[in-house]
Amino acid sequence: MTAETYTIRHMIPDDLAGATSALTECFIEDPFFAWLCPDEQLRPYVVRSWMGLSTSRSLERGHSYVALAEEGIVGASLFSPPGVDIASPLELRGQSLAASAIVGMDMKRYATLQPVSAMQPKSPHFYLRDIGVIVAARGNGIGKKLVEATHAICDRENWTAYLETTRADSKRFFETLGYHTVKKVTVSNTLVFTAMLRHPGPPGPDRRK
Repeated sequence: MTAETYTIRHMIPDDLAGATSALTECFIEDPFFAWLCPDEQLRPYVVRSWMGLSTSRSLERGHSYVALAEEGIVGASLFSPPGVDIASPLELRGQSLAASAIVGMDMKRYATLQPVSAMQPKSPHFYLRDIGVIVAARGNGIGKKLVEATHAICDRENWTAYLETTRADSKRFFETLGYHTVKKVTVSNTLVFTAMLRHPGPPGPDRRK
């Protein structure tokens, strides 16, 4: 695959299954889902359920994009716009209960994630909830293209963008897009959330204000 063989566009209802599959593949080995579901046999079901809700709610309420190649959807990005929750507290609890039922996990473990939610900026911002490109399609600049349209809105309308990541390689990638680390939360010895912000404006040190 080369840069000429894929296109980026807004996600539509017909893309939901493909976007869910692509994000599921990307997050199977993510430290968060490994912590949530250590059982490697059950984890695909947990991740697919999680991503299915995220993609469907993002389609309805957020800014969502997909990367299309001849073989289908190879990547997706899901943003929450300022002041909009992709999933309501009730939906999030239902999502958590469903995951717990699958893995037999005590819901009290979710209390350890409260400091992660508390890291979000208090002022309105774009929230990059999920982004992923399948392994076979990486190295072609697709990840960068998946966020460019939303970043352009941020720069034009003076919005901050925010995300959390649990992987060192993802952190380095986001740094190339203008994000910088603002806080970290350690959940366990295998799970550390890094909060990152991207201020609007052209690249350079003036972005960090």
